[in-house]
Amino acid sequence: MSTVWVLWGSWCILGPKYKFFFAGDTGYCEVFKQIGRVHGPFDLSAIPIGAYEPRWFMKYQHVNPEEAVQIHLDVRANVA
Repeated sequence: MSTVWVLWGSWCILGPKYKFFFAGDTGYCEVFKQIGRVHGPFDLSAIPIGAYEPRWFMKYQHVNPEEAVQIHLDVRANVA
C-alpha cells in the first residue's frame, strides 16, 4: 500500500499558553497522528468539512464528517 500525502496548507500556532491547529483543505491521512504526537495536544482545532461527495473522487481532497472527528482525535484537540 502506498502512502498518500494530502495535507493542503494545514498549520498550527504554538503559543506560550495555547495551541491552535488548522487542518486546511485536506483529505484524511495518518500524518494527523504524527502532528498530534509532535505538536499536540491542541486547545482548539479548526477542521473544514465540505464538498466531500462522491467519496471515490473527493476523499483525497476533502474530509467527510467522520474523518473530521478522527482528525480531531488524532491531533489531540480539546475543542474542534
